[in-house]
Amino acid sequence: MIKRIVLLSGGICSGKSTLAAALRDKYRFHLIKTHELIGRALDSPPANRQAYQSAGDKLDSSTDGQWIQLQLMRLQSELPDDCSLVVDAVRIQKQIDHIRDAFGARVFHIHLT
Repeated sequence: MIKRIVLLSGGICSGKSTLAAALRDKYRFHLIKTHELIGRALDSPPANRQAYQSAGDKLDSSTDGQWIQLQLMRLQSELPDDCSLVVDAVRIQKQIDHIRDAFGARVFHIHLT
């Protein structure tokens, strides 16, 4: 079972990846990048940053923002028991809401500016 999930959001160059790496390195969080989840959801990774953005938008539209939560549920069986995750990065409130619905009080959202 996942012990806690930290969701990061914020603009470009706000420090999301730096914070995610620090949580991974100092506290042994498992780092989950949403672009990797997009590749898993689509069974093949998009070709470039713009294609990732477009694919994420389409997944948000077709799943009402639930696709990250669904991928985290699938990934859960591959992770060690009692692990902590940091997700770099969520983009819309519906993504956060779905993850909170599935994982409850174990979810923490940090928005960086």
